[in-house]
Order: sequence, then C-alpha cells, then structure tokens
Amino acid sequence: MTDNGSTPEAARRRFYGWWLAVIGAVIMAIGTVPLFQAPSLWLVVLSQSFGWTPFQISWAFTVTRVEGALLWPIAGWGVARLGPRKMVFIGLAVLGVGFLLFSRTASLGIFYLSFGIIGLGSRLCAWLPVETALNNWFHLRRATAMSIPMLGLGLGGISIVPLLAWSMGWDVQTAMELPGRPGWRNTALAVGAVGLAASVPLALLVRNRPEDYGQRPDGATAETDASVPDYSWRAAVKSGQFWLLVAAGACYAAADSAALALHQPTNELGSTLVVVQSLIMFAFILPGGLFGDRVSLRLALCVFGVVQALALAGLAAGGPAGLFLFSILVGASRGGRMGPSLAIYGTYFGRRNFATIVAIFSLVSDVAGLLTSAIVSANFAAAGDVAISVLIALGISTAGAALYLLAGSPRLGPSQPQSPIAEGPSTD
Repeated sequence: MTDNGSTPEAARRRFYGWWLAVIGAVIMAIGTVPLFQAPSLWLVVLSQSFGWTPFQISWAFTVTRVEGALLWPIAGWGVARLGPRKMVFIGLAVLGVGFLLFSRTASLGIFYLSFGIIGLGSRLCAWLPVETALNNWFHLRRATAMSIPMLGLGLGGISIVPLLAWSMGWDVQTAMELPGRPGWRNTALAVGAVGLAASVPLALLVRNRPEDYGQRPDGATAETDASVPDYSWRAAVKSGQFWLLVAAGACYAAADSAALALHQPTNELGSTLVVVQSLIMFAFILPGGLFGDRVSLRLALCVFGVVQALALAGLAAGGPAGLFLFSILVGASRGGRMGPSLAIYGTYFGRRNFATIVAIFSLVSDVAGLLTSAIVSANFAAAGDVAISVLIALGISTAGAALYLLAGSPRLGPSQPQSPIAEGPSTD
C-alpha cells in the first residue's frame, strides 16, 4: 500500500508523466508546425500575392531562425523563473497574436514583424517548457518520454500541413485562391485563433513537478535521489563534461545544416527522397528514445552520429543509390537522437537547472548550425564542388560521435560527494 492507502498498481496507473508527454506532442504540433514545417506554403502565396521575391520572403524565415537562437537564454530564464506551465500559456498566446497580425499583412514590414512575433511565441511555448516538465517527471525512461512530444512534429507534418494547404486553396498556375476555400488570410487567422484558444486549457494540463501532486519521477526512490546529479547552471558551464556534450551536439547540428544546404531537391527523385527522409525520421523517434533508455545515452548518441556519418558518405557517393542511402540514414539519425540528445542533460546535470542548461546548449548548437550552413552554401556557390563540403560535414559528424564517448559517465554535482555514477541501462 502507498501512503494514501492505494495500491502500488493503482498509483502507477495514475502516473501523470505519460499523459504529460502526449500533451507535449499536441503543444509541439500547434506551436511549431505552422511555422517550421509549412514555410513553402506561405512563401508561394505571399510571393504571388504581393510580387515579393523569394529572397525578400525567405529573409523572414532566416531572421526567425536567428531570432530563435538568440531567444534561447530568455526562454531558459523564463522556464526557470515561471515554470513550464506559465511559459506554455505565454508562448501560445504570443504565437496566436502573431498569426492574427500575419493575417492582416499588407507590407513587408508587417510580414517581418508578424513572423518575428510568431517565432517568439513558438520558442517560448514548445521545446523548452515541454521537455523541462518531462525532465522533472521522468528518471528511468527519460529519453522515451522526451521522444513522444517530437512525434507531434511528425504527426503535425502529416496532418496539419496538408490541412493548411487545402485551406489556403492557392492555385500556383493562376496565382489565385480557389473558390470555396477559406484562403490564406483566413487560414492564418484560424491558426492564430487556435493558438489563443488552446493557450489556457493546454497550460492547465501541464504539471511542472510530480512532487506538487504527491508523486515522484518514474523509477525514483529515496535511495536513487542521493545518486542523481544536481548542478547549478554555473557549475555546469564550469564542467568539462558539459562542454564536451555541447560540442558534440553542436557538431551534429552543424552536420545537419551542411547536409540540408547540400541536398536541395531539384527534381522528382529529390522531392521523393525528402518525403522518404521525413517518414524515416518520424519512424525512428520513439525507437531512438527506447534505445537511449536501454543503453547509456552517450553510447546511443554516438551510434546515431555514426549513422549520420554513413549518410553523408552516401551523399558524397552521389547517384540515385547514394542519395537513397543518404535519405534513409540521415532520417534515422535525426529521428533517433531527438529524445536522447535532450535527455542526456537531465541525466548529467539533474532537474533543478535543466531549462537554463539546455538553453545554453541550444544557443551554441543553433549558432553552429547557422554558421556551418552559411559557410557550406558559400563554398558550394563559389566552387560548385559538393564533395569537399560533404567530406568536411562527415568529419564534423564523426567528431561529434567521438566527443560523446569522451564525455565519460555522469558525475555528482560539486556540492555532492565526487564519485562517478555507474553507467548502464536507465542510468541517471
């Protein structure tokens, strides 16, 4: 019997962590898909409606990426001070206001402003608050739990993006909206309304910490509490392990950005391979989390880095077979490491300052990805030779895999007894 008189089985059935993971998937779908997975839909409509060049429009998406990188410290501070629940509410509300403004776009200035607000809302409501809450709720199956919200990205891409395309009803040939469809302005208005309407109920469903509800993280006991790392963010950034993990993650982000810059679909085969890559990525999200919970997280991430390197080797080989191999392997690598790449920070540095620590990592990774993408694109534009850039990206990916191995086992924080923690399945 538990302290409140219920059986252990009943208590497990009431464990809220898995419900929170599913709610996180919904938040991720609403908060990220209309912006990050449907840019091509908005680009075509705006270009043909206003006569703006693709460069003028794509600049807004570029600024959104840069803004997102710079906002990580603010998001980390907000989650740490206000908690995940309040940040979900604030972020969804800001996202909704941004789309409402976007629906009234009549000039480039309004377009840039609205997308800046949308990017701010997306950054505040989705990734960091959702994963911070899950890091608080999970101990043994942290990587699996953190993978579930990522499924919202895949499911949203499969369902929300086609719905947006249908609702816009834009005919590229005639550059006109199809009769009987809501149109792009009403579609943006609807997305904004959904964000505002969902902000309160979804935020209320978010529970920051299990202890606030008389529960504990899954698998946590009084005995395990003594062996769980607990770092301040200052102690984390002074740790060599932290920078090894950050450098490893940045290498993977850089290699991803290089691959994206080099593999631009220009024909039917290329477009088909992008679809294949997306499906494979979605299929590997949950297995990647399960794998990470059954071996040490750094080993799992090392394996997915090797898979990424093999994918880049396929891209270097070229030809239909090489490109097909690239699409399969890069999809497996990206999907598989989504959960473990976040869970590892909870495993190594604990719960108390997870949001701030992950925000620092994310800032470094985003900057590395942006710089690498720009350098690779410039090199390819100047030399026209993909092979050298691919080999550089392959080396970066391999270095990332090696850095994860060099990080070593988790250790207790500076204020705790300095003994290494045994590594193995579900180690914290």
